[in-house]
Amino acid sequence: MSNKVSRRVFVRTSAFAAMGIGLAACAPAAVPSAPPAATQPPAVAATQPAAAAKAQPAAPAATAQPVVDITIAHFENPAQPIHQDSPSRRVAADATGLKISMVTAPQTEFPAKLKLWVATKQVPDLFRALFS
Repeated sequence: MSNKVSRRVFVRTSAFAAMGIGLAACAPAAVPSAPPAATQPPAVAATQPAAAAKAQPAAPAATAQPVVDITIAHFENPAQPIHQDSPSRRVAADATGLKISMVTAPQTEFPAKLKLWVATKQVPDLFRALFS
C-alpha cells in the first residue's frame, strides 16, 4: 500500500480546507446568553399563583440570526435544472442563517463566464471548477 498522495488529491483537500476556513471566518461571533432567571419552588408557586406570575421577569425577546449570503457558481445541466427558490433552501436558510444563492451558466459557456467574473471582480464565493 502506498502512502503517497497524488497532486490532485492534495489540491482537492487543500481547496476544501480553504473553503472551510473561509466559511468559519464568515460565521457570526457567539453571543453569551443571559443566565437563567431564578424561579420559585413549586410549593410556593402553588400557594401564591398571582404573586408568582408578577415576580417572574419577562422573557427576553428572541434575537434573529444574522443572515450570511453565499454565492455559488455552478454550471447547469438541462437534464437537472437548479431551482433558486426551492423549499429545502428556504428551510435551511431559516434554520442556519445561511442563504445560498446559485449563479448558473450553461456548461459549455462556464469557462468564459468565469473569466468574465474574474475580469469584472465579481467572482462568486464558491464555484465548481470542473472543465477541460
